[in-house]
Amino acid sequence: MMIVLSLAGVFFVAVGETVVTGLRAARAAYEREDLRMQAAAVLERLTRELASADDVDDADDDEFQCDTPSVNNVEYVYDSGADTVTRDDASLNEQIVLRYVTSFDFNYYDTSNALLSTPVAGSAEDTIRVVQVVMTLSRGTETISLAGAAYLRNM
Repeated sequence: MMIVLSLAGVFFVAVGETVVTGLRAARAAYEREDLRMQAAAVLERLTRELASADDVDDADDDEFQCDTPSVNNVEYVYDSGADTVTRDDASLNEQIVLRYVTSFDFNYYDTSNALLSTPVAGSAEDTIRVVQVVMTLSRGTETISLAGAAYLRNM
């Protein structure tokens, strides 16, 4: 009887460990996909708004502000202290659009595809033709990186 109970105990511990490992893997996959979906949605919105920009107001490593035909002062700002990206415009309050951001960088290119040094200021803002966005998000043990670019077609 003791041998049967001992074998049953070993069996249930092995099965339990397998189930726990499977649940951890499923949770990690869920967190990774959740991060990817959030980042992709923000990247899509950001590049869509940047592509319609008709005036650049501010162009820095961690901040971009522009006017679009429908909204003035659209601004995206990365706060490294809070690990967030916020969006603001003239008609809305500042909103956190992305969390768990460990790095976020805007890069600016002119018509000859030359990288412009930041901050881009004054008349140099009118030479921006492509805005590249590179971001890394991390939550728990999961880390993802995404990049995208917008061609400023109205400039």
